Amino acid sequence: MEVKGSAVKTTPLFIQKRFPGRYGEWIGKLSEPSRRLFAAPIMDNTWYPLREAFVEPTREMCALFFDKDLRGAWELGRFSADLGLRGLYRLFIRFGQTSFIIGRAGVLLGLYYRPARVEVAEKSRERVVLHFVEFPEPSELIDHRIAGWIERALELSGAESMHVEVTKSKAKGAKFSIITANWK
Repeated sequence: MEVKGSAVKTTPLFIQKRFPGRYGEWIGKLSEPSRRLFAAPIMDNTWYPLREAFVEPTREMCALFFDKDLRGAWELGRFSADLGLRGLYRLFIRFGQTSFIIGRAGVLLGLYYRPARVEVAEKSRERVVLHFVEFPEPSELIDHRIAGWIERALELSGAESMHVEVTKSKAKGAKFSIITANWK
């Protein structure tokens, strides 16, 4: 499974911003393949192996800076939304209908992960339920990164009283991962 470079770039940027001076410590915890990957420039439109570029770096970041708590992956997802939803995307998000925007999250995620297929199982004015029906390398870390991204995208679109939750995870034996988002 692969992840697009524009998404891979967010992890080192997040660490440099949130934990200044500790980037080298994080790099030192990575396996040799991951270290080599981050030693070269990350290209936005290049596809990288999910495990070495995304799962392992997120796991090590959570271990080092968040006492192994998945909240680190969630915060990284929020940071990624801030970076990715700039410029024209920011205007679209700001003036679009929240349910439409979050309902399109499945399409957007397919642009960053391959192979991946996300279905909108339920959608209303104040709720979306996403099923990750094709995601060959399940990871709770990825589930939480995506949920954090959705939470921040909701905030940017003007939603209030949000509750985003990973309700099921394929990494924990479910048929597929499910993320549920409610807002007002």
